[in-house]
Amino acid sequence: MQVIDDIAWPATAKPELSHGVAFFTEFRDMTATGFWTSKVGIEDLQYMGNRPVAEWNGCPDAAMQHLGVTHTD
Repeated sequence: MQVIDDIAWPATAKPELSHGVAFFTEFRDMTATGFWTSKVGIEDLQYMGNRPVAEWNGCPDAAMQHLGVTHTD
């Protein structure tokens, strides 16, 4: 477990472990990408995109206000 702790956090890793940090970071990113783009991962995210809709009324006003934008931006 100590090896993982040494390379899992790039901001605090020792410079001499940079190759291990780079490997672990890439491996973690590929693992996350693989999961979150799988059927199980997409279901876990409750992703609602890539589906046909009969009518699109735009982004809900509450979401637009939260983002600080309007439909004319």
